[in-house]
Amino acid sequence: MILKSETVTGSNGRRLVRRVFMHENAALIGVLVVVSVVMAGLTNGATASTTNIKNSLISSSSRGIAAVGQMFTILTGGLDISVGGIALMTLMLLATLTTGDTKSMLLGYSMPWVPAIALMLLLGLAFGTLNGFLIARVNIPPLIVTLGMWFITTGIAFRFCGDIG
Repeated sequence: MILKSETVTGSNGRRLVRRVFMHENAALIGVLVVVSVVMAGLTNGATASTTNIKNSLISSSSRGIAAVGQMFTILTGGLDISVGGIALMTLMLLATLTTGDTKSMLLGYSMPWVPAIALMLLLGLAFGTLNGFLIARVNIPPLIVTLGMWFITTGIAFRFCGDIG
């Protein structure tokens, strides 16, 4: 079968333009473009630099990863409030395992990065699995389980970092 490439002219072109501008997100994309152009103009191009764009993408990547996990949860009709608490707890674990400060060390010595990151990921996986078990097998409502887990993991994170104030 040979496919002919059609040029976008006449009625096909008008249909394509109409379809693009009638899309539900067209107005949002337009606002984003206008705000980006205005900010680039106000900052003399600093916000439109490749370094700034790269830094913005890197700093928001963790939120993007969490959003993908939340997407699957929401698509199945659930709600996971504990993501922030679990992330805080695992990051505080990593900080206390790898710090050079003798007052803040969890084990009494500084641990290498690779095993510390592995422990951090395993702890996050364990708490996520516990959430899933309590919701799927014990039949506790997701809101109650994840809200409780958020409080528990935030408390553990504060315990890792010691007394505050």
